[in-house]
Amino acid sequence: MLGACIGLSFALSMERTAKSQPELENFLAEISAEFAADARQGRFLEPAYFAVRKKRYFIGTGGVGSFFYAWRRCIDAGKSLATIESEEDQRKLEALTAPYNSDYWIAATSLGNADANLTWITSDLPVLTAPSSLNVNDDSCISLHSSGEWHNNDCFDEDIAYSYLCESYV
Repeated sequence: MLGACIGLSFALSMERTAKSQPELENFLAEISAEFAADARQGRFLEPAYFAVRKKRYFIGTGGVGSFFYAWRRCIDAGKSLATIESEEDQRKLEALTAPYNSDYWIAATSLGNADANLTWITSDLPVLTAPSSLNVNDDSCISLHSSGEWHNNDCFDEDIAYSYLCESYV
């Protein structure tokens, strides 16, 4: 008796599946078309009201440390590690750091990028403002010198410790 019930239930489920197969295929085609239309190219994590807000830069107050330390300290302060997206941004940071002869971590890195191209760790967008003379490898984290020069650093070198630059929007 148990065998008959199992056989009948299997036959019924096969019959339902066979009848609904074209409907299922149409449904999947519609869903795939919707997702393809909505597909995004990369992450874009800009803050709300980006167009009307101004970027402000700050020198980190948590001492010196690794690239990851700097990234975390900016987040802990409610800010982001600094990005340089224009010549104006570059000039603002040069003016902010001019009194000091030092390097500062910024958000540019090649970590996680198979082609060793720079991205901003805070938004995953490509860095379009890097100097063409900057040599980047697979584990590059970039610092900005107070002179305005970008320096390539090994992200995992524990002997490299810099202060850092954070940004926020007001």
